[in-house]
Amino acid sequence: MIAHLHRHPRHIRMMAEALINQPQDLDRGRRWRDLAAIMAEARRDRRRPGDADLRSLAIIVGGGIDAIMRERLVDPAYDTAGAAHELVRMMEHLLFD
Repeated sequence: MIAHLHRHPRHIRMMAEALINQPQDLDRGRRWRDLAAIMAEARRDRRRPGDADLRSLAIIVGGGIDAIMRERLVDPAYDTAGAAHELVRMMEHLLFD
């Protein structure tokens, strides 16, 4: 997702506007639940115990993605690929170490 938005920075603004203008009754937990489900499946595939707080990790990772994209909006030279790599390294450490 970060790579796509790096190549198409106008999509970042469009997504930001869509998120800001969502109805208040929208299920805002869906994003973290979907990401937490992917994390749980990855942990099962790697035979890791199920004691991680995947909700919190999913919210943190989602916030990290949002922050990387916001930084790209204010600084087009920002290294989103490097930032995404660091986010993945952090997530893998928290999920699998």
